[in-house]
Amino acid sequence: MTDTRNKLKAKTIIYCNTCSCKLHRVKTIKVNANTQEEAKSEAEAKIKAWTKSLKGSNCRTCQSIINDMK
Repeated sequence: MTDTRNKLKAKTIIYCNTCSCKLHRVKTIKVNANTQEEAKSEAEAKIKAWTKSLKGSNCRTCQSIINDMK
């Protein structure tokens, strides 16, 4: 049985860098804080880093075409 405490599900919508189609992204973030305030600040930092890493992403179709052109 998995422990679901201290795990938050983050959802965001990004757009393909090439064709601008809508991409839904979901990630489960584990938080190691003891209080609610600490958990919120830790989660915000992790979510901000995650959304920043998604910038410039392509959808699967566009990425497949780009990979074939290389």
